[in-house]
Amino acid sequence: ESWLTVKGNQDRALHEATDERLQRNPTLAFVVSEVGREGVEWCQALPATAELEDVLLCHGTPASDEGLLLEEVESGYPRLREPAKVREDLEAYASATLVLCGHTHLPRAVQLPGGPLVVNPGSVGLPAYDHDVPCFHRMESGSPHASYAIAERRGGGPWSVEHFRIPYPHEEAARRAGELGRPDWQKWIRTGFAR
Repeated sequence: ESWLTVKGNQDRALHEATDERLQRNPTLAFVVSEVGREGVEWCQALPATAELEDVLLCHGTPASDEGLLLEEVESGYPRLREPAKVREDLEAYASATLVLCGHTHLPRAVQLPGGPLVVNPGSVGLPAYDHDVPCFHRMESGSPHASYAIAERRGGGPWSVEHFRIPYPHEEAARRAGELGRPDWQKWIRTGFAR
């Protein structure tokens, strides 16, 4: 079965990885070694956005896999953006009634007034992190559980969404991150916090 998939910033990083960057980033080196050349090429071939009828998929924003669609960073932490700013980012996709995005790893659903339902399903495997783009900030889901969402529409009506958090062997994943030289990821995976 084929799943509609879009490229995220980490998928792009796999393809852009240089030998020097692989030496400095043990996580990237591990992923490249695990997925192999074929996996890297598959990630590179993914589209940045995808549309299926009135559904839009993007990783960050339609214009950037590192953009923040629903949040903006203030004082090192995310807060919801004004709906008008989100709509500006979605202007070219006015017919979308459902927008599926990611990047922040924060599960949420935001109904834009007079516009689409925007859903971030959260993360399976990295429930918290810190990053320096656009400035230093922390994203924290507050739970080590895997997160996903199911959106459905019945009879042409409005979209509904359910978010789920399910346990998985996150302690094992955290231990492995530590073994691979990522004590930061170890903490993030174990706790869902980046402090």
